[in-house]
Amino acid sequence: MSSVKLLVKKHNVSKKDGKTPVYIQYNYSRDKRILINTNRRIELKFWDFENDVLRRIHPQYDTVSRHIKKIKLEIKAIVINVEKPDVLTILRRNEIY
Repeated sequence: MSSVKLLVKKHNVSKKDGKTPVYIQYNYSRDKRILINTNRRIELKFWDFENDVLRRIHPQYDTVSRHIKKIKLEIKAIVINVEKPDVLTILRRNEIY
């Protein structure tokens, strides 16, 4: 079963601006995963590590949250399309067409 979740790495904080990237992690099997950079960086104080979400106190919460949700939905749509069987293949296999 695959899953998509948000991820921030505590050890990946930049010394220059004190921010870390926000990733979307796609787990496609028990031990295989892909990290996708959302091109958004935040300070650790704005991340809720318990629930893996951006905190509402972030100054640009609406903008950043919308951007991340959009990417997450796009990834979920791709996953759904990859996981569902090809209708034409099913029709050919059953010779219904």
